[in-house]
Amino acid sequence: MVRLAAWRAALAAWPERVQRKLRRAVRMVRRLPRRARLAWRALAEWCDY
Repeated sequence: MVRLAAWRAALAAWPERVQRKLRRAVRMVRRLPRRARLAWRALAEWCDY
């Protein structure tokens, strides 16, 4: 929890443009359906073999 607060404080020092881009990226990742994440993991495992 402390690390998150430190991360937020560091982010606050960044320009608003950069913050908006980061937030949009985080939102896109969160919006990914569970199925897509599972498929991505399966693909990664398959590439290991």
